[in-house]
Amino acid sequence: MIALALSLLLPAHALSPADHHQILQIESQRQPPLALGGFVRSEDAATRARAARALGRLRDAGALAPLRRLVVDEEASVRREAAFALGQTPGSDRVLLTRAEAETDRGVRVALLEALGKQGTGDALPVLLAALDTRPPALRAPEIAPAAAIAVGRMAMRGVEGLPSDAAIDALLLQLRRFDRPTRRAAAFALYRLRPAEIPAPLRERLISGVRAESDPVAQAFGVRALGRLPGEQVAVLLAELATDPDAGVRTAVARTAGGSGWEGVTTLLDDPVPGVRRAAIEAVGAIEALDRVALLTPHIEAGRVSRDPDETSVRAEAADAIGALGGAGLLEKPDELLAMAVPGALRAAATAWVREPDELIRLGMGDPELAVQTTAAMRLCEVAPESSGELLGSTDPMVQAIAAECLVEHPEADTREELVELFSEASEPDVIRATALALEALLTNARKIDAGLKTRVEARASHPDTNVRAAVGKLADTIGVRLGEVERRPLEVSLDQIAEARIAVVHTSRGSFSFALLSDEAPLTVWNFSTLAESGYFDGITTHRVVPDFVVQAGDPRGDGTGGPGWLIPDEINPVRYDEGMVGMALSGPDTGGSQWFVTLSPQPHLDGGYTVFGEVISGMQVLRGMAPGDRIERVVIERISLAMKGMSVDEPTPAGEETDADESIPDESAQDEGEVDEE
Repeated sequence: MIALALSLLLPAHALSPADHHQILQIESQRQPPLALGGFVRSEDAATRARAARALGRLRDAGALAPLRRLVVDEEASVRREAAFALGQTPGSDRVLLTRAEAETDRGVRVALLEALGKQGTGDALPVLLAALDTRPPALRAPEIAPAAAIAVGRMAMRGVEGLPSDAAIDALLLQLRRFDRPTRRAAAFALYRLRPAEIPAPLRERLISGVRAESDPVAQAFGVRALGRLPGEQVAVLLAELATDPDAGVRTAVARTAGGSGWEGVTTLLDDPVPGVRRAAIEAVGAIEALDRVALLTPHIEAGRVSRDPDETSVRAEAADAIGALGGAGLLEKPDELLAMAVPGALRAAATAWVREPDELIRLGMGDPELAVQTTAAMRLCEVAPESSGELLGSTDPMVQAIAAECLVEHPEADTREELVELFSEASEPDVIRATALALEALLTNARKIDAGLKTRVEARASHPDTNVRAAVGKLADTIGVRLGEVERRPLEVSLDQIAEARIAVVHTSRGSFSFALLSDEAPLTVWNFSTLAESGYFDGITTHRVVPDFVVQAGDPRGDGTGGPGWLIPDEINPVRYDEGMVGMALSGPDTGGSQWFVTLSPQPHLDGGYTVFGEVISGMQVLRGMAPGDRIERVVIERISLAMKGMSVDEPTPAGEETDADESIPDESAQDEGEVDEE
């Protein structure tokens, strides 16, 4: 809170406004790393540090050369930013490993170890395991050991060769005995990500004992998840003990672990007082063959089916989960019975995911009144009958058209060529243009003759403002032999002063209100984009379309099915802020695909660090967020501002006299609308 108070009084940026604005232009336009050369060589350390962060955001192997220079800079602040940037840069593993062994500054070494978790190979594992034994100086919080543990967990998630190993598990188990909570949490996280399916009995007993003895609920929840692939009586006894734990996060972890370990006692959690725990238990029940899953889950479906109260969102969420659990187990014999118009939309969409008949899916995808049903039908059709996806190109819903075209990328159908060309030429939605370009590229890869009209259309689309569209069009152009000229880069017309004035977002929901501080210093364009949308009323009346118990609450989709957005993209602004409880980030479906969907973490999520833009931190109302369910409404979002002009402060150069900023022109990039989801796994 002290840091937040200071941030409200002090200027947001240390480097000069002119340099900051120019670096922002370069990184947001994703110009080549060479464009940052002058800033890399600047005599000012703050400018070099900002250039290092920008190099990382480019995710370009061409940034390795300047980052090698910056990671040995005389200033530790520059080296720290360079280390973080190397974690975003492909091919940086050798540089990171060399510097991690040579670096003496603790803060820089922490950044290097964390970066190794994202880019390191098996060669880095001995260095990380050795770092686990590092103890902090007197009266200093531990940093190196937690960073090393989290890096091991990140490497396990990436499938690095050599993990899981008994040596790694043994080293992490030793950390569970430490006094300091950060190290225990990090070690438990790493063990969860390793999730061994088989380990020697002594290690197994130490893991179970460590989880049982853990006093911190977050570390204990991670530890419980580490047991998820270890069946046996000892695990069952521990899960039974922790199923009555007072912390809902621990009980949620018990439910999730039960599905993998086959613990049948998870049925007791179907009646838990916390909706999120019940939802996790429903999913687990669906995975345990020894249970009478139909008998256990059908009552939840029926309760949601008859629900008419708009405030009963939790009941309908549990019903949708039960449908998904039975469908995933192959036990939803007649999903069509749940498609009647009288059935709530969330249940109809859940049932659509398990429809088997292509004709029925085409009917649902072509015009069901529920947008979520249409998009779910399109995705399901691509699973069961991809050769029929072309039938949905005639849909009036752009998202259905885009899904159908994306399916045709993997399953080209010659008779869709004419319709794809027409959509590519006439569509206004970036999603559709991009998907049809990729579908045509796949279809025409070996074509002997290309219509001259298509070449003309490709040339016309080459200057589209969205970078993802331009990339797809470029691939199509290469395939059909069209040489494209260089596209003029679109400058950003964004006032840094206006961005810095936006300090607090107050979100009013049907469950109550919560507030979060806007981190404009870390993610200026993201804060600007969110504030602009909020003040235009964009978020008013939309729903929280995704709530994962003890993980995230996600909102910002006007369609309500997880595929919607504002019609443009903003570049990622990956920063070193950690995803602890209550952090606000942008949902993505790939690099630089943020738009309007945002999420709030309900518990610490180290695997998201450095992967999704953090742009806010909850300062009040976490209890509201913990009680939310899919379908709860965002009534309005209010942005609280502090005028920097009144305080005599500025972070931006003044706009030249006579120039005005057009709100439409200041949109960074128009783009695809399917923003995807923040990844729990």
